[in-house]
Amino acid sequence: MRDPNDANSKEYEYDLPEHVIILNDWLHTSIISKYTSFLHTYGDEEINSILINGRGVDVTSDEITKKPLLDYETPRSTFMVTQGKRYRFRIINSGVQYCPLHVSIDNHNLTLIALDGNPLTPIEVGSFYIIPGERVDFVIFANQQIDNYWIRVKGIFYFFFFYLIALPLTIFYKFILKIKGNADCSGTSMYQTAILKYRDSSSGLPKLEVNYENADPINPNNLIFNPFNQNIDETNKNQFLTVGDVRSSKIDSLSSSLSNKLSGKVDKKFYLSLDMNLVKNSAVYDNETWSDLKNDEKPWTSPQINNITFHIPPVPLIYQKQRLTDSIFCNYSSRFQDSCSKNDSEFCRCVHTLNINLNDVVEVIVVDGGSQSENHPIHVYIKAIYLYSLFFFYIYFFCH
Repeated sequence: MRDPNDANSKEYEYDLPEHVIILNDWLHTSIISKYTSFLHTYGDEEINSILINGRGVDVTSDEITKKPLLDYETPRSTFMVTQGKRYRFRIINSGVQYCPLHVSIDNHNLTLIALDGNPLTPIEVGSFYIIPGERVDFVIFANQQIDNYWIRVKGIFYFFFFYLIALPLTIFYKFILKIKGNADCSGTSMYQTAILKYRDSSSGLPKLEVNYENADPINPNNLIFNPFNQNIDETNKNQFLTVGDVRSSKIDSLSSSLSNKLSGKVDKKFYLSLDMNLVKNSAVYDNETWSDLKNDEKPWTSPQINNITFHIPPVPLIYQKQRLTDSIFCNYSSRFQDSCSKNDSEFCRCVHTLNINLNDVVEVIVVDGGSQSENHPIHVYIKAIYLYSLFFFYIYFFCH
C-alpha cells in the first residue's frame, strides 16, 4: 500500500485512490457568462459554492441576511478510515476562479508530507490554506473515537463597507474598496463539508451543525499552514507557518547537486516584474471571443511580465518554431518593435521569450511590481528549480 521510493513512506500505512480529494468551484451559470459580466458590466467574479469530489450542498446565502438563496443538495463525499491506522490523503484545488480555501478535519491533526508533488520533512498542523492549482499531501492518524467527523472547506472572506450599504455602490466596492487583496469567494460566505467516517461508526452526519460562521477548524492544534494575507509578527508567529518555514526532505541531495552545478558563474540573469497593469487590452474587447459587445476599449487591469502580455503561439514551439516569423517574439529589450508601442502604458502582446543556451546556469529574479492590490497565485513550470529566497524570489534553473 506504500510506495517504497516515497521519502515519507514510513509516515502512513495506507495510500488509497479513494483518498484523493478534488476541490472545485460551483457556479450557477457558465464561466464564460460569469466572466463576460465581470469584464463588461458590473457583475462579480465570485463563485457560488464548492464541490468536494463533485459533491456537496449549495450553501449560497444572501450577503446581508445570510439566509440560503437556493437549495441544491447532493450527497456529501465520504472518506472511510479504520481506527488506529494512518492514511495519506492527496488534495488539489482545481478551482477556476481565484478562491483560497481553508481545509481542516475535526479533531484530527494533519501531517503535511508533500507540496505540489515535492516531498517535505513532515510537519504537523491543525489546518492549511490551498489556492487554485496547488496540491497538498497530508497524513491523518485515525486515533479518535469511532464516529463521523466533518471535513471542513471554507472560502476566504473579507469584510468590506460594501456590505453595510446598498447595491448601487457596487462600482465603488469593485474598484475602490478592494484595497486589502480580495478573493473570488469573498462575498458569498461559502463553505463545503465532507465526512471522515470511521469504519463501524453509525450512519448519518456528524453531530455538530456547520454554517459559514462556525466552519473554522475544530482542533486543539491551532497551527495554520499557508495563511492568506496574514500579517505575521511576534504576537502570532506561533500560530502560522508559511512556505518559507517548510523544508524539502531531499534538501541534502539537492544542495549537493546545486553546489556542483553552481561552482562557476551564472551565465544569464533575468529580472521579471510581475504586475497588474492598467492598459487598453484589445483581447478584453475581442468580439470573436466576447460576442455582442460594444467596441469600448477603455483601459483594463491586465496581468503582465515586464509590461508584456503573453501571446500563445499558433503552433507548438518545441517542434514547429520554424513556421513562425521573428516578429511575433519579443522580450523587454526588444519590445519596442513593430509588435509593441514605445510607451510602457500602451498594450504590448507577443510571444515573450528569454533566450538562453544549452547548459546555461540561469538566475531569474521575480519582483512584485506592486501597482495593484490584487492577490493571485503564480505557478512556475520548470523541470528543476531551486528557490533561494522568498524575499527576493530567486529561481535557478538549468537548461539541458
